Amino acid sequence: MAPNTSPACAPCDPDAQAAPSARAGVLVVAVMWAVLFAVRVSAPADLAEIGFERTIAYVQDIVQNGNWICQHDSEGNITSKPPLHAWLLAIPTLPFGYVNHFTICLLAGLSTLLVAVMILLVGRTYFGPRAGLLGAAAYLLSPVGVDQMVFIRTDALFVLTVTATALAAFRAWKLGRGWTWFWLAAAATTLTKGPLGVLFAGIGLLAAVWEMRGGKPAPVRGRQGVGIALFLLVTLGWFGLAYLREGWPLVNKMIGRELLGEGVAGVGHIVPGQRFHLPFLYFLSRFAPWSLLTCVGFWRILRHPSSDDWQRRFERFLFCWFFVPLILFSLAIHQAPRHVFPILPAAALLAGREMARLLAAARPKTLVAACAAGTVIALTLVVFVDYIEMSRNWHVTQSQSIKELADSLREKVGDGFPFIYADTCLALQYQLKTYRRATPIAQAVKLLQGDAPVFVVVCRLGTLETQLPPNGQKLYHVVDWPASGQLCFHIVGNRPFLARTVPLPDRR
Repeated sequence: MAPNTSPACAPCDPDAQAAPSARAGVLVVAVMWAVLFAVRVSAPADLAEIGFERTIAYVQDIVQNGNWICQHDSEGNITSKPPLHAWLLAIPTLPFGYVNHFTICLLAGLSTLLVAVMILLVGRTYFGPRAGLLGAAAYLLSPVGVDQMVFIRTDALFVLTVTATALAAFRAWKLGRGWTWFWLAAAATTLTKGPLGVLFAGIGLLAAVWEMRGGKPAPVRGRQGVGIALFLLVTLGWFGLAYLREGWPLVNKMIGRELLGEGVAGVGHIVPGQRFHLPFLYFLSRFAPWSLLTCVGFWRILRHPSSDDWQRRFERFLFCWFFVPLILFSLAIHQAPRHVFPILPAAALLAGREMARLLAAARPKTLVAACAAGTVIALTLVVFVDYIEMSRNWHVTQSQSIKELADSLREKVGDGFPFIYADTCLALQYQLKTYRRATPIAQAVKLLQGDAPVFVVVCRLGTLETQLPPNGQKLYHVVDWPASGQLCFHIVGNRPFLARTVPLPDRR
């Protein structure tokens, strides 16, 4: 983003020399992020979350099976999302050959850091150094910022690509050139979570219409042909290759069920707009307490817009970037808190400006101390939630139990034992550093009746037992885990003990 050298560029921080430099600001943000990320990534993990299993399956499908164009889950189903997220996760996984907790969380962590740095730098340009630093700190210290750091779904990367695309759009609007960068960023956004990301990022350009109605037009200028051509080449090129490989099921899954079904298909008796209030409540809670300052910022844009032309246009760009998608989310059938994540960088920029107004007289050391204090408070909450509250969460205790089972199996047979996995989650394979697609129960039963030693991991043991012939081969219960209480995993085989007496094929 080119700097605005107008003296009115930073009215809330008239003495720029009294604010932290850009380099110092980036250092402060990076230290805050590093501390929070280290604590979050070492916290007990929820391996039972369905997004976790799907993400691991897609990454391992690339690493082990070379399916870069279109990935499948452990049951062979086509992915519902474009592949950029899986591609970026696969790169650090390739040297190891299997997913580990650090590499699977690193992309989300770095995406969150880069969004905070962009807020810092762009906030400095249009609202002043203090606003940029405080806006970045607010984003990192919000519930969304803290949660996203280890959130292995596509959301953190989607926020990054939408933010980069939106800021590229404003820069191109201001300069009257540079639209190729916007369209390349838009291609990355589309390959992350679909074409709606381009709408979310580019909708801020409605500020040009707002400016026209205000009597100071700033039309959108510049050549876009090359950028549009590159966008279509990248996005449609990938989709065409995926279609050649998967055929019509790809269209049904990604466009029919994911793109159209998520926003249009009914859920029970819910109709569009029935839960209109929920996305705004998600914003208030997921960006608390800074969301209240953002609301003040929106009020100021409407009642007291900046006298500087490009600062006012940036204000209005942020306003449109936030509210138009929020309205669309409010009308959608399917609603979830993570849907508002891509518009929160705009909220953070305005919250940072309001905090800068409140702390206009503070010295740079005071601002850094405030960031440090906020980090300590956030860490306290993280430790309480992740290490105390989450330790009692059923999914987390289940994940810990799975880890204990994996450790027990590793002691007995080592890594890479060729289990047959039927109707079971990938969390156990994740702990055992293996990946094999689920084997249908009927096929698992046939393997158990063969002469070679076979051991099947299954959750729904009753379903498997009903398919065994009444006078068939004896089925041995090798492991029932946990030993008491509600059973989660069973390992059954045609031998009474786990042993590598005969090598089994690696069934991926």
